[in-house]
Amino acid sequence: MAVAIVPNPLAERETGRLLPNPQPQAPHDPPLIELWLHGRSEHTQRAYRSDVDRFGKPIQKPFAEVALSDLQAFAYSLEGLAPSSQSRALSSIKSLLAFGHRIGYLRFDVGRVLKVPSVKNVLAES
Repeated sequence: MAVAIVPNPLAERETGRLLPNPQPQAPHDPPLIELWLHGRSEHTQRAYRSDVDRFGKPIQKPFAEVALSDLQAFAYSLEGLAPSSQSRALSSIKSLLAFGHRIGYLRFDVGRVLKVPSVKNVLAES
């Protein structure tokens, strides 16, 4: 599938070059995910892929169509997990969406306004 190249002022300012026009992709937007995961450790990639799958399977829509309500529903679905797991899952999805916006793949960083609960560092208290 050909992607049209159009000016994206934010991405151009950050990268110094024109980037592809954001286009809806498959439900998990594989090209964006691979770019985002590039250079991360194998363990981190596995954890982040799991978070993306957990987020993407129920909504079944491209990241370009994700709304704040989707993120809030995802946050609610994590309530049975440990606080640190909830925080990591939400942070990873927010990171992915911010990255997609920064490189011009997504028009908006919908995750920017989602608050991630802070996790108390119990190791520092030992």
